[in-house]
Amino acid sequence: MKQPAKQNAIVKQVLAEIDGMKYPDGKLPTEAELCQQFQASRQTVRKALAQLELQEIIVRRQGSGTYVNQRIRTQPKTGQIAVICTYISEYIFPSILRGIEGVTTGQGYRLLINSTNNSVASERLILSGLLENPVDGIIVEGTKTALPNPNREFYHRLAGRGIPIVFINSFYPDVTGDNVIHIVTDDYAGGYQAAAEMIRAGHRHICGIFKSDDMQGLLRYSGYMDALVQLGGEVRDNNVIWFSTETKSLLLQKIETFLADIDKDCTGVVCYNDQIAAPVIRFLESAKAYPVTMVSSFDQCLQLVSDSIIVSSYSHPKEKMGEEAARKLFNLIAGKPEKSLVFTWGEPE
Repeated sequence: MKQPAKQNAIVKQVLAEIDGMKYPDGKLPTEAELCQQFQASRQTVRKALAQLELQEIIVRRQGSGTYVNQRIRTQPKTGQIAVICTYISEYIFPSILRGIEGVTTGQGYRLLINSTNNSVASERLILSGLLENPVDGIIVEGTKTALPNPNREFYHRLAGRGIPIVFINSFYPDVTGDNVIHIVTDDYAGGYQAAAEMIRAGHRHICGIFKSDDMQGLLRYSGYMDALVQLGGEVRDNNVIWFSTETKSLLLQKIETFLADIDKDCTGVVCYNDQIAAPVIRFLESAKAYPVTMVSSFDQCLQLVSDSIIVSSYSHPKEKMGEEAARKLFNLIAGKPEKSLVFTWGEPE
């Protein structure tokens, strides 16, 4: 949940004052003094302090007051960077990792690579381990980013310890901070462009296949649907197929089952990515019931070829994303401000 602006302003100012060594004895002003300093209600001040306490930046000592957590703020450098991805050895991540390694090589840092398999429980275990064995920075591909994130407390605590975090491909909107940024593709624009090109080519009945538990899927769906509405495509619920992390394998094995209920006059299909597009194309080439002549996809990672269907895939930045993630992370580690980055999709091929 997004925090109120006043509460965030108090958190940011207290952090700046701690970093500026305004409290040499480590003791913060009382709640009443903070209320007066920030012209805020006691409830707002208490919520701001609770947020800082959750991040382990401050500690409260009953009967004594609130203090800077000196152990956390003076944490020594480790020479290690954690890289957390959903899947290590498949699809686009090896290319992203090459980009990260290209920038990291020669910097004196060791990469600790972990995979969540897009499991919330696995992500929780990895983050918990990083709290016990800290690193200097984290590059992470979030897990099931379209769903409420039960692991945000770990991210808040890590960021609160001064560990910068760079999200790639997607991010959690409620994990924020001066040392938390994201590097993503413009997934809404990608979904819109894919559907718009089909409509401009004369297609009106266009099927869409999207992933429901990652934010990329929701944004690509949103762009696809807006293009249909704004440019004259047919909006049909049964022409939208959803899959999740848990049903992905079934979709890849039984694509005909998932496509069974779409309109038989569909002539175009927008796929979530190349992994989905490949079996869709194979099935449509053999199925005579569907007059599909155009398939669009994302990532430009697999060789998608068809004799009877026009196939295009928008190019993901891959290595460039990894390079930018590492470069920005090193700047954050050095105390330099950085901004999030949104890549536009490359031309389809």
